[in-house]
Amino acid sequence: MLKIFILTLLFVAGQATFNVTNNGTICVLLDVSGTLNLEAFENNTLKANRSLEFATAKVLDTSNCTEIRLDLGSGAQVWFQFSDSDSQWQVTPIVAFDANITLGLNESDSVSGKAAPLTPFHKNESFTCNTLIGHNFTLSSAKNYSYTAVAATTNFKVQATGIVNDTFSSGTECDQDKTTPAPTTTSTPATTSTPAASTTTESPVPTYSCEDNNGTTRFMLQANISLVITYQKVDTTATAYIEVPRHALAVLSCNETNEESLKILLFEDWSLEYVFQRTSNGSKEYYVSNITLHYNTAKFGNDTKEENVTASYYDGSKEYLKASTDGYYVCNSNSSVILSANVTLYTSELKYKAFNEKGEISLNTGSVFECSADEETSSVVPIAVGAALAGLVVIVLIAYLIGRRRSRKSGYESV
Repeated sequence: MLKIFILTLLFVAGQATFNVTNNGTICVLLDVSGTLNLEAFENNTLKANRSLEFATAKVLDTSNCTEIRLDLGSGAQVWFQFSDSDSQWQVTPIVAFDANITLGLNESDSVSGKAAPLTPFHKNESFTCNTLIGHNFTLSSAKNYSYTAVAATTNFKVQATGIVNDTFSSGTECDQDKTTPAPTTTSTPATTSTPAASTTTESPVPTYSCEDNNGTTRFMLQANISLVITYQKVDTTATAYIEVPRHALAVLSCNETNEESLKILLFEDWSLEYVFQRTSNGSKEYYVSNITLHYNTAKFGNDTKEENVTASYYDGSKEYLKASTDGYYVCNSNSSVILSANVTLYTSELKYKAFNEKGEISLNTGSVFECSADEETSSVVPIAVGAALAGLVVIVLIAYLIGRRRSRKSGYESV
């Protein structure tokens, strides 16, 4: 759950139902809510972004009984393509958009791409996934810009063939629904914004990992992450505390030799990005060079001024969260980094490893690069134990001297 104290928000776009008919009979039925999030970059700098909702989409006339195409408006389309695979449906999400129309760029790029297929399911049955999931599209190359496209969907249900009385049949449930309850909207009373992330057995530490084109897990990061943002209301200054949820969508990149990145998507137009770099070309040492938050103050209520804001941290010393491919970095203590005068990022139970070259990543083996806060904390226990032992030795010594003195005195008296 994405928590904002002072104001609690969990974005769930409106539910929409779509269908395709053939000779007056529905042959494809789709329920979905969510958004399509698009971004354009030039030299790693965000130039434009757009979020479009499925709730306002329309079914295109080019749809058929094995492909339902949705027009999200502003030159963007998403469709779900059914292909036959051993008497099962293999459904692949596809995106296409025009850089000029959709993102307002002076560029004639027509961009398209596919996301990973859904779990195969039997024909004449439905596929359901109520949990918030992300579809990361692999896009075609473009001229002057690089693009990202992620569809965030909830309450997703689709069926082709076997539809009776215009309703879904029973069918396959996605793995996420088997372990995770469907997202809900909640209201949390105002409280103080003391940043202290917590974990329970119901909410383990969020983990993100990235595989390169060869299937090697290049980096993994796990941490409780929260943000404290100060913003201006009509007549006062307020503060919001935001926890990054366990199942937040993420865009990951790890195919470059000297740079890897993790971008966590929050709401429909927020993002928090970590950039990992080597200290020098081909070096075993690496660090976090940039942390950038893009956010919109409109999320804090109607009485705030709507502003798209960027807050970022840059480490020119190449020391922030520094580690080596021989091991991994750990900082269990609560720690913070200032992104701007109004934004502070907090982490706890942080572990990460980047630029892994062979095998799977374990955050429990190898050399440990520990933050200074953990080093200070870990020294408290041995100091306390040492002090206790020293105190015990003193007590034993005093007791011995007192006993010896009494025994001597008793000896003189008996003589």
